[in-house]
Amino acid sequence: MSVCLIPGSYDPITRGHVDVIQRAAVLFSDVVVAILRNPEKPGWLTWDQREALARAALSGIQGVSVIQFEGLAVDCARASGARVIARGIRSIQDFEYEAAMARANRELSGVDSIETIFLAADPSLAHWSSSAARQLAAFGGTLAAVIPSGSLELLTQYILDMRRTARGKS
Repeated sequence: MSVCLIPGSYDPITRGHVDVIQRAAVLFSDVVVAILRNPEKPGWLTWDQREALARAALSGIQGVSVIQFEGLAVDCARASGARVIARGIRSIQDFEYEAAMARANRELSGVDSIETIFLAADPSLAHWSSSAARQLAAFGGTLAAVIPSGSLELLTQYILDMRRTARGKS
């Protein structure tokens, strides 16, 4: 059995994320999508909301599970039984950052030697990111091009709840 870890903040999960996860699911028998919790970067959505969105977006993909994890990606990989970390690459800047992280993760994994593979983004999705989704949401833009259909309704509800809460605080 081959297990692959795909760590990220998923704040929120995008169609690009789903594309990479679907392609990894063809290559590995089990894909663990790890929402890495960083207490210093709380983000836009709560970790539970991110997990719920990821589960909704990925529910139809066999062999994919979603977890939350606090700590290093290599520790999460070990705990999940993964020998491979997969990362999506949208641009040369992504590659430079991810290549440095891959080298660090390989060194940190020691004798376990956890490898990193890169999956090139689908060109039709490469310009979309979680940051773009947050910006669209902030200005009332249409999210359907960025957010997977399986989680779009749930994210829309979260946004409405955030706006209601913000109005109640003013």
